Amino acid sequence: MTRAKVSVLLPTYNRAGFIAESLKSIFAQTLPPSQVIVVNDGSTDHTLTALEPFRQQIEYVESENRGKPSALNLGMAQDFSIETPLMRLTKADTWALAKRLGGEALVEVVVEDSHTCYLGDRDTRHPWGYGCGTCPACELRAGGWEGWLAQGRPALAA
Repeated sequence: MTRAKVSVLLPTYNRAGFIAESLKSIFAQTLPPSQVIVVNDGSTDHTLTALEPFRQQIEYVESENRGKPSALNLGMAQDFSIETPLMRLTKADTWALAKRLGGEALVEVVVEDSHTCYLGDRDTRHPWGYGCGTCPACELRAGGWEGWLAQGRPALAA
């Protein structure tokens, strides 16, 4: 079986106190990334020093501070390839993929900590997570959840 390849793009600005924990978490995933690009968006704190233990594991890009959108664009301009066609998955399949990669614990993280609502609603909790429940993103997520439940909450086959 060919394992999926995951690239991570991590923009940062004055997060010296958090960047090491973020990278440790990224590298500890069930499916570790094949590439991590860190874009330092002109930090004025000790972010560069905090990144030093990871310099052999990351691709580092530094820029003047222009904000997160600019940092993301700069990261996307780096040489990387998308080798995992996740877009071919249905929304139900993405729930099954989460279960395969991290079990029920990852499914719970997706429900509690990820967010797709176009209206930004974090007050209304549904079985599939937070959102308004009526925007297109919420409808897609809810439909995928229902489809996954109807299949018996399987893990995506390898």
